[in-house]
Amino acid sequence: MDLRSLRYFVAALEEGSISAAATRMHIAQPSISVAVAKLESQLDTQLLVRGRQGVHATRDGEILYQQAKSLLQHAQAITHLFETDEKQPSIEINVSPTVSLHHLGVLMALIQGHFPKLQCRIKRDSMSADIHILPEYQVAPESIFIPMAQESYQLLIPKNNVLSFAETLRLEDLQGERFIMRSFCERNQELIAFLESTNTKLETVAEVDNEEWAMMLVEQGLGCSILPISRAGTHQRNFVARSLQTTLGDIALERTVGIAMDFTLTQQPRMQALIDILRQQPWPA
Repeated sequence: MDLRSLRYFVAALEEGSISAAATRMHIAQPSISVAVAKLESQLDTQLLVRGRQGVHATRDGEILYQQAKSLLQHAQAITHLFETDEKQPSIEINVSPTVSLHHLGVLMALIQGHFPKLQCRIKRDSMSADIHILPEYQVAPESIFIPMAQESYQLLIPKNNVLSFAETLRLEDLQGERFIMRSFCERNQELIAFLESTNTKLETVAEVDNEEWAMMLVEQGLGCSILPISRAGTHQRNFVARSLQTTLGDIALERTVGIAMDFTLTQQPRMQALIDILRQQPWPA
């Protein structure tokens, strides 16, 4: 019985499906199924019940889940016990303020899954970081770029706003609306200029310097905002996202967010291994 199989089993049970577990562990679905089947063969018992709604544990599966969680935690603690800061390799990750921290979580989960000894250090404003999560248009010429997600600019509306009940929206529907401006984004000025050119007047109730603030204030009902959102970015959020039924001049309605790093870093074996794994990922749209 190996720790990897136990890790895959735990993921399948916690995620509720083989496909979700594969996404979480950044591997192909058959690897999860094989790992669970291997455990069932070794223990001579059924651990998971598979159905249309996903998977759930049998009685023996519940027992193994509790033991496996404890064992995996102990294994991680033992590893950390014999590691010093000098021994542990680290990597610096910079996140552009124009990007949702959701993407950082996805990248860190991938790194921890494949490189458990690699320490992540997060730098919010650092040009010298090893890895940058940012929109493609911000990538430096000497960098390689790996796309993570395609995001479309959408209107985020508090659920208590009457506009949230509309099936479609036009620009004129925003007339007089309370609005949260994203002052940190260079394209915010393009948006403001376009709105002024169409005589669309908004009531600015806040100016924020990162995506998380904007989303939080929309959720709290302070006002609407236009943000680039991926499908995963609206999951279980307390707002409604609506596409704009108009063309905003030269303002891009979509953008690509991804991972960038200086080309010279590819000469390091660890970084090249990470790049290979990143390129193999079935990144969500």
